Amino acid sequence: DWCAGSGTNRAFQIKFICSNNIQRTPSTKQYIYEPIGDGCMYELELQTTKGCPTQCLTVNGELCSGHGTCDYDWQRGQPKCFCY
Repeated sequence: DWCAGSGTNRAFQIKFICSNNIQRTPSTKQYIYEPIGDGCMYELELQTTKGCPTQCLTVNGELCSGHGTCDYDWQRGQPKCFCY
């Protein structure tokens, strides 16, 4: 759809944020943002295990088997599960 205000087509971007939230339907309202200065550019952020690196496995519906958090290992140069 053409956006006359910015002279571009409208754009919609979905951002998947790594989270241990495995709910199929969000329990809270989701908001769509239109960043200032980026007319007709819309963003939706979803927190889900689907946004996590493949190195951090989901086992039995739990990210990192429910015993840690997914983060970047600077020594190995890749993401991994850090147990706690």
